[in-house]
Amino acid sequence: MALVQVSRETHAKKRFKPTTSFSFARNMSRVRIIASEAPLIAQTFPIAFISENENVFPVAVLGLAKNENLFVSDQGQWLGLYVPAMLRRYPFQMGKAVAPAKESNNLAILIDDEFLSDTEGEPLFGPDEGEPKGPLARAIQLLTEIAIQNAHTVTMVKGLADNDLLDPLPLQVTRGTDPPVNLAGLRALNESKLKALPDDRFLELRRNGALALTYAHLISLGQFGRLKALDAAKSATAPAKAI
Repeated sequence: MALVQVSRETHAKKRFKPTTSFSFARNMSRVRIIASEAPLIAQTFPIAFISENENVFPVAVLGLAKNENLFVSDQGQWLGLYVPAMLRRYPFQMGKAVAPAKESNNLAILIDDEFLSDTEGEPLFGPDEGEPKGPLARAIQLLTEIAIQNAHTVTMVKGLADNDLLDPLPLQVTRGTDPPVNLAGLRALNESKLKALPDDRFLELRRNGALALTYAHLISLGQFGRLKALDAAKSATAPAKAI
């Protein structure tokens, strides 16, 4: 896999080879989400919070073991009811532009070059003035929406963290006769702290949309039962380990 910057000069005649496989996500046990999709996420996956580089982000929990996604089959099929936006964007993503961009802080659309072709798939650019079309136009729309919504999401979660409302989420996973394993790194809302929050701070969270996210998060915690059942079923059918 090599990410390349999409440009009219280089890719005017290139085509995009679509894929229906989610094999790229097979080792993702967590994926970041945006607040606007939280109600849909909550119907299938638990929503938790993680700390990363002094920031806190909401994530959909996709598996209970490191580098294991319970919602991708061995054939690369997606098994969930909903596909998080961060996965739907693949193989496109937004990143910092490189030369010949005029400004070093410009953002650009990047793509995994394995999905580029001279003959297969849909054109990335139209014949008239080389405007983005088809898959590239859709990718630009989705990535722009993700970027905007992600900024709102960061603000919401910062409000929760600044009010000390997020505590470590105690969760253990038991597989067969193995000792229980703590699932570390996840955080959850402390409802008691939220109820004790002064009215002005509570209203501030309501105004910035954080309450809707927290309610979806709290409802979603019941999905850990589904994950444990899926994990147990997968463990039961896994080949026995050599001794």
